[in-house]
Amino acid sequence: MEPAPIQPRRGLEAFASRDFRRYQLARVAVILGAEAQSVAPAEGLIALPYLQGERTPVWDEGARGCFFGLDLAQGRGQLYRAMLEGIALGFRDCMAVAEEHGVGFADVVAANGAGRSALLRQTLADALGVPVTWSSQGGGTLAGAAILAGLGTGALELAGVVAWGARSPVRHEPEPRGHARLRSLFARRKALYDAVRAVERG
Repeated sequence: MEPAPIQPRRGLEAFASRDFRRYQLARVAVILGAEAQSVAPAEGLIALPYLQGERTPVWDEGARGCFFGLDLAQGRGQLYRAMLEGIALGFRDCMAVAEEHGVGFADVVAANGAGRSALLRQTLADALGVPVTWSSQGGGTLAGAAILAGLGTGALELAGVVAWGARSPVRHEPEPRGHARLRSLFARRKALYDAVRAVERG
């Protein structure tokens, strides 16, 4: 059976549609981010951001997301902030596993993607309890893979990589009150995941 001929126009339309959706999502993220920045966190509101299962350290393809603790006083800003906190606490979950194996963190570097959000970076710093640094020159995943390859083969020197990554950095220090609140929320979040998973399994 002969393969179907390639439809250039259809392919271009698909790419254009994808780019348009990404543009629209980026606009929505900016709007919701501004709303979340302007409101205080909603006490007791927890988001599990498991929309397609969860990888490390949960390793559960059946994990599903939810909001817990909703009331009529909460709006889009609080919901968006709760989702960012849920993402940040997912990183805290990973850090806890590393710490159990004797690996400590003095600081964390964010790059590209959602790392462009100052609110998310500050939330990460509060959740992790360590400074989070971001640089617009970071380069993201591809640059990170290339750097690891360069270091592994001896083509790059560590000092040069550190200097490159430190250009025009923005540093976020953990805020004591925010860190204490998210540390408390972390334990409740794990209990919520266990309860939701039990309901899903029937």
